[in-house]
Amino acid sequence: MLAVDSSAGMLARAKAKAPEPGAGTISWLEADATAMTLPIESFDRAYCQQGLQFMPNPTEAMKRVLKALKPGGHFTCAVWSPATEKSNVIMYHLGQALMDVGRARWFDVAVKPMSWSTTTDGAGYTKLEDALIAAGFTNPDVCIEDGVFEFADMDTAVAIA
Repeated sequence: MLAVDSSAGMLARAKAKAPEPGAGTISWLEADATAMTLPIESFDRAYCQQGLQFMPNPTEAMKRVLKALKPGGHFTCAVWSPATEKSNVIMYHLGQALMDVGRARWFDVAVKPMSWSTTTDGAGYTKLEDALIAAGFTNPDVCIEDGVFEFADMDTAVAIA
């Protein structure tokens, strides 16, 4: 198993967690997913958890993942859905508040990760599906699953980042 992240801090957090009983050996790689070189056709599965939406060129990262997958391999990823006034209210209003207090340059940092929909109904999958196809995946199976993040308090939420 290979764990890749561009953040040394995130890798340190992952390394600090005890592996599940029976888990295989984990190798750790600090790398930019859009510039990393992985062995060709070496992995059965690849998983990207909440990373694509932060990358300047997620399609390039997915191209690299596709080259590293064995024939018949699977790639699974999770990205955030769009921030609108009706969905993901907190992030939407955070972005608006940043603009209100003269911090417009931070708006994209707060809201851009939520921009994975090119549809007006907020379905959230069109951009991801297009990026997967552009990366070379054929017939990607993209679906929406609802989830909620809840934290006991702001300190707990910030400590995760």
